[in-house]
Amino acid sequence: MAHFRPNTLLAEIADDPKVIFVTGKGGVGKSTVAALLVETARRSGLRCAEIILGDFAKLEIQEDDEVSSLVTNDAEEASDKAATSSTTGEISDTINIDPAEALIEYLEDHGFGKFASRLIGTGVIGVVSTAIPGIRDLLLLGKIKQIERDSNYDLLVVDSPATGHALSFLTSPTGLKEIADIGPLRSQAEDVIAMLQDHQRVGCVVVTIAEETPISESLELVELLEARVGVKVTSVVVNQVLDPVPEIDPSVLDAAPQHPLVKAYRYSKGWETVQRAHIDELRKLQGPLVVELPLVFDVESPTETATTVIERLGATNRSQASRKEAL
Repeated sequence: MAHFRPNTLLAEIADDPKVIFVTGKGGVGKSTVAALLVETARRSGLRCAEIILGDFAKLEIQEDDEVSSLVTNDAEEASDKAATSSTTGEISDTINIDPAEALIEYLEDHGFGKFASRLIGTGVIGVVSTAIPGIRDLLLLGKIKQIERDSNYDLLVVDSPATGHALSFLTSPTGLKEIADIGPLRSQAEDVIAMLQDHQRVGCVVVTIAEETPISESLELVELLEARVGVKVTSVVVNQVLDPVPEIDPSVLDAAPQHPLVKAYRYSKGWETVQRAHIDELRKLQGPLVVELPLVFDVESPTETATTVIERLGATNRSQASRKEAL
């Protein structure tokens, strides 16, 4: 088999869109896969940025100084903020989209700049944004659209909300388009919908683990994303897959069934069998790749985990991925 290449793994997971939304049930390694995409893109020589979304629950701002700081913030500089690697000299960027900044920028763009700080400071905007379903998510998506349009990145990786919120997050423009007949909200919604449904611009990666509930939710999410949003699901990433357990002659196991090593072997073999059954269920999907990532130990952060996974794949000289054959 050919030598492992990061760009091959990147193509298997992300395909070729400029913006990749990474989502999955909480605790399955969504942020790790986002970090993996960023690292493989960097190693492939691409200019890549990871987009971190702020918490809209903290939309209200009370301190006047904080509001003033947000109003005078240079959005263009913030959206192209880069950190240069001290070892490689390559660019690895992180863009934090703060909901309050996105809101103020939206108000300024539509002629309400003078009133932005007062509206946010008094909490009026928090009430309005709660009363209009989807407005918060639309502002975040609108900011992502702006970065996609105006920046010179080759790839933007969005660490998206978990499965429970991902669908409402990505369907919010459609809902607002139905509510707003005319005006800037409708225009914004139409532009975002056009971006999400352009498969050359946007794709989605669904992350799961080989257990019943995450697999079931992932299958449902893939179907809904494609049917209700029109976004292309480029792959389903199965994280934390156990290494293959070697076969042992049953007579050897039966000779000492209570031995701790025999019990440990049978436990591991049982988990491998369960995982393979769930992964086989995923392979019934039409279209998206099913990509397996190994379970790694002794790592703490998503970035460390991603680096370790890449090293593991390189050491074994293979990428664990397969495409479901068309029926």
